[in-house]
Amino acid sequence: MTHAIVVDDNEELAANLAELLESLDVTVDTAHDAASAVALAERHDLSLAVVDVRLPGGASGVDLVPRLRAAAPNIEIIIVTGNATVDSAVAAVRHGIF
Repeated sequence: MTHAIVVDDNEELAANLAELLESLDVTVDTAHDAASAVALAERHDLSLAVVDVRLPGGASGVDLVPRLRAAAPNIEIIIVTGNATVDSAVAAVRHGIF
């Protein structure tokens, strides 16, 4: 079974994305900051992460990617944002993020 994590400081959006994934028979955990996301990735065999670009505490979702991949080497990562820039898109592509 697929196990995913949704990382977004907007709790309502995270819950909505989790509900959508659960409707596809995906087990989903949510995290609202980078530290919680890494802790979950270290405890579970995650195959998918949906990560917001902007996270609290100055963390970037793009900066979180290597830490998630260290904990779950085969993870696929989708970045979401309401504040896209060309620079953030280029950085995401360089990290192999969708």
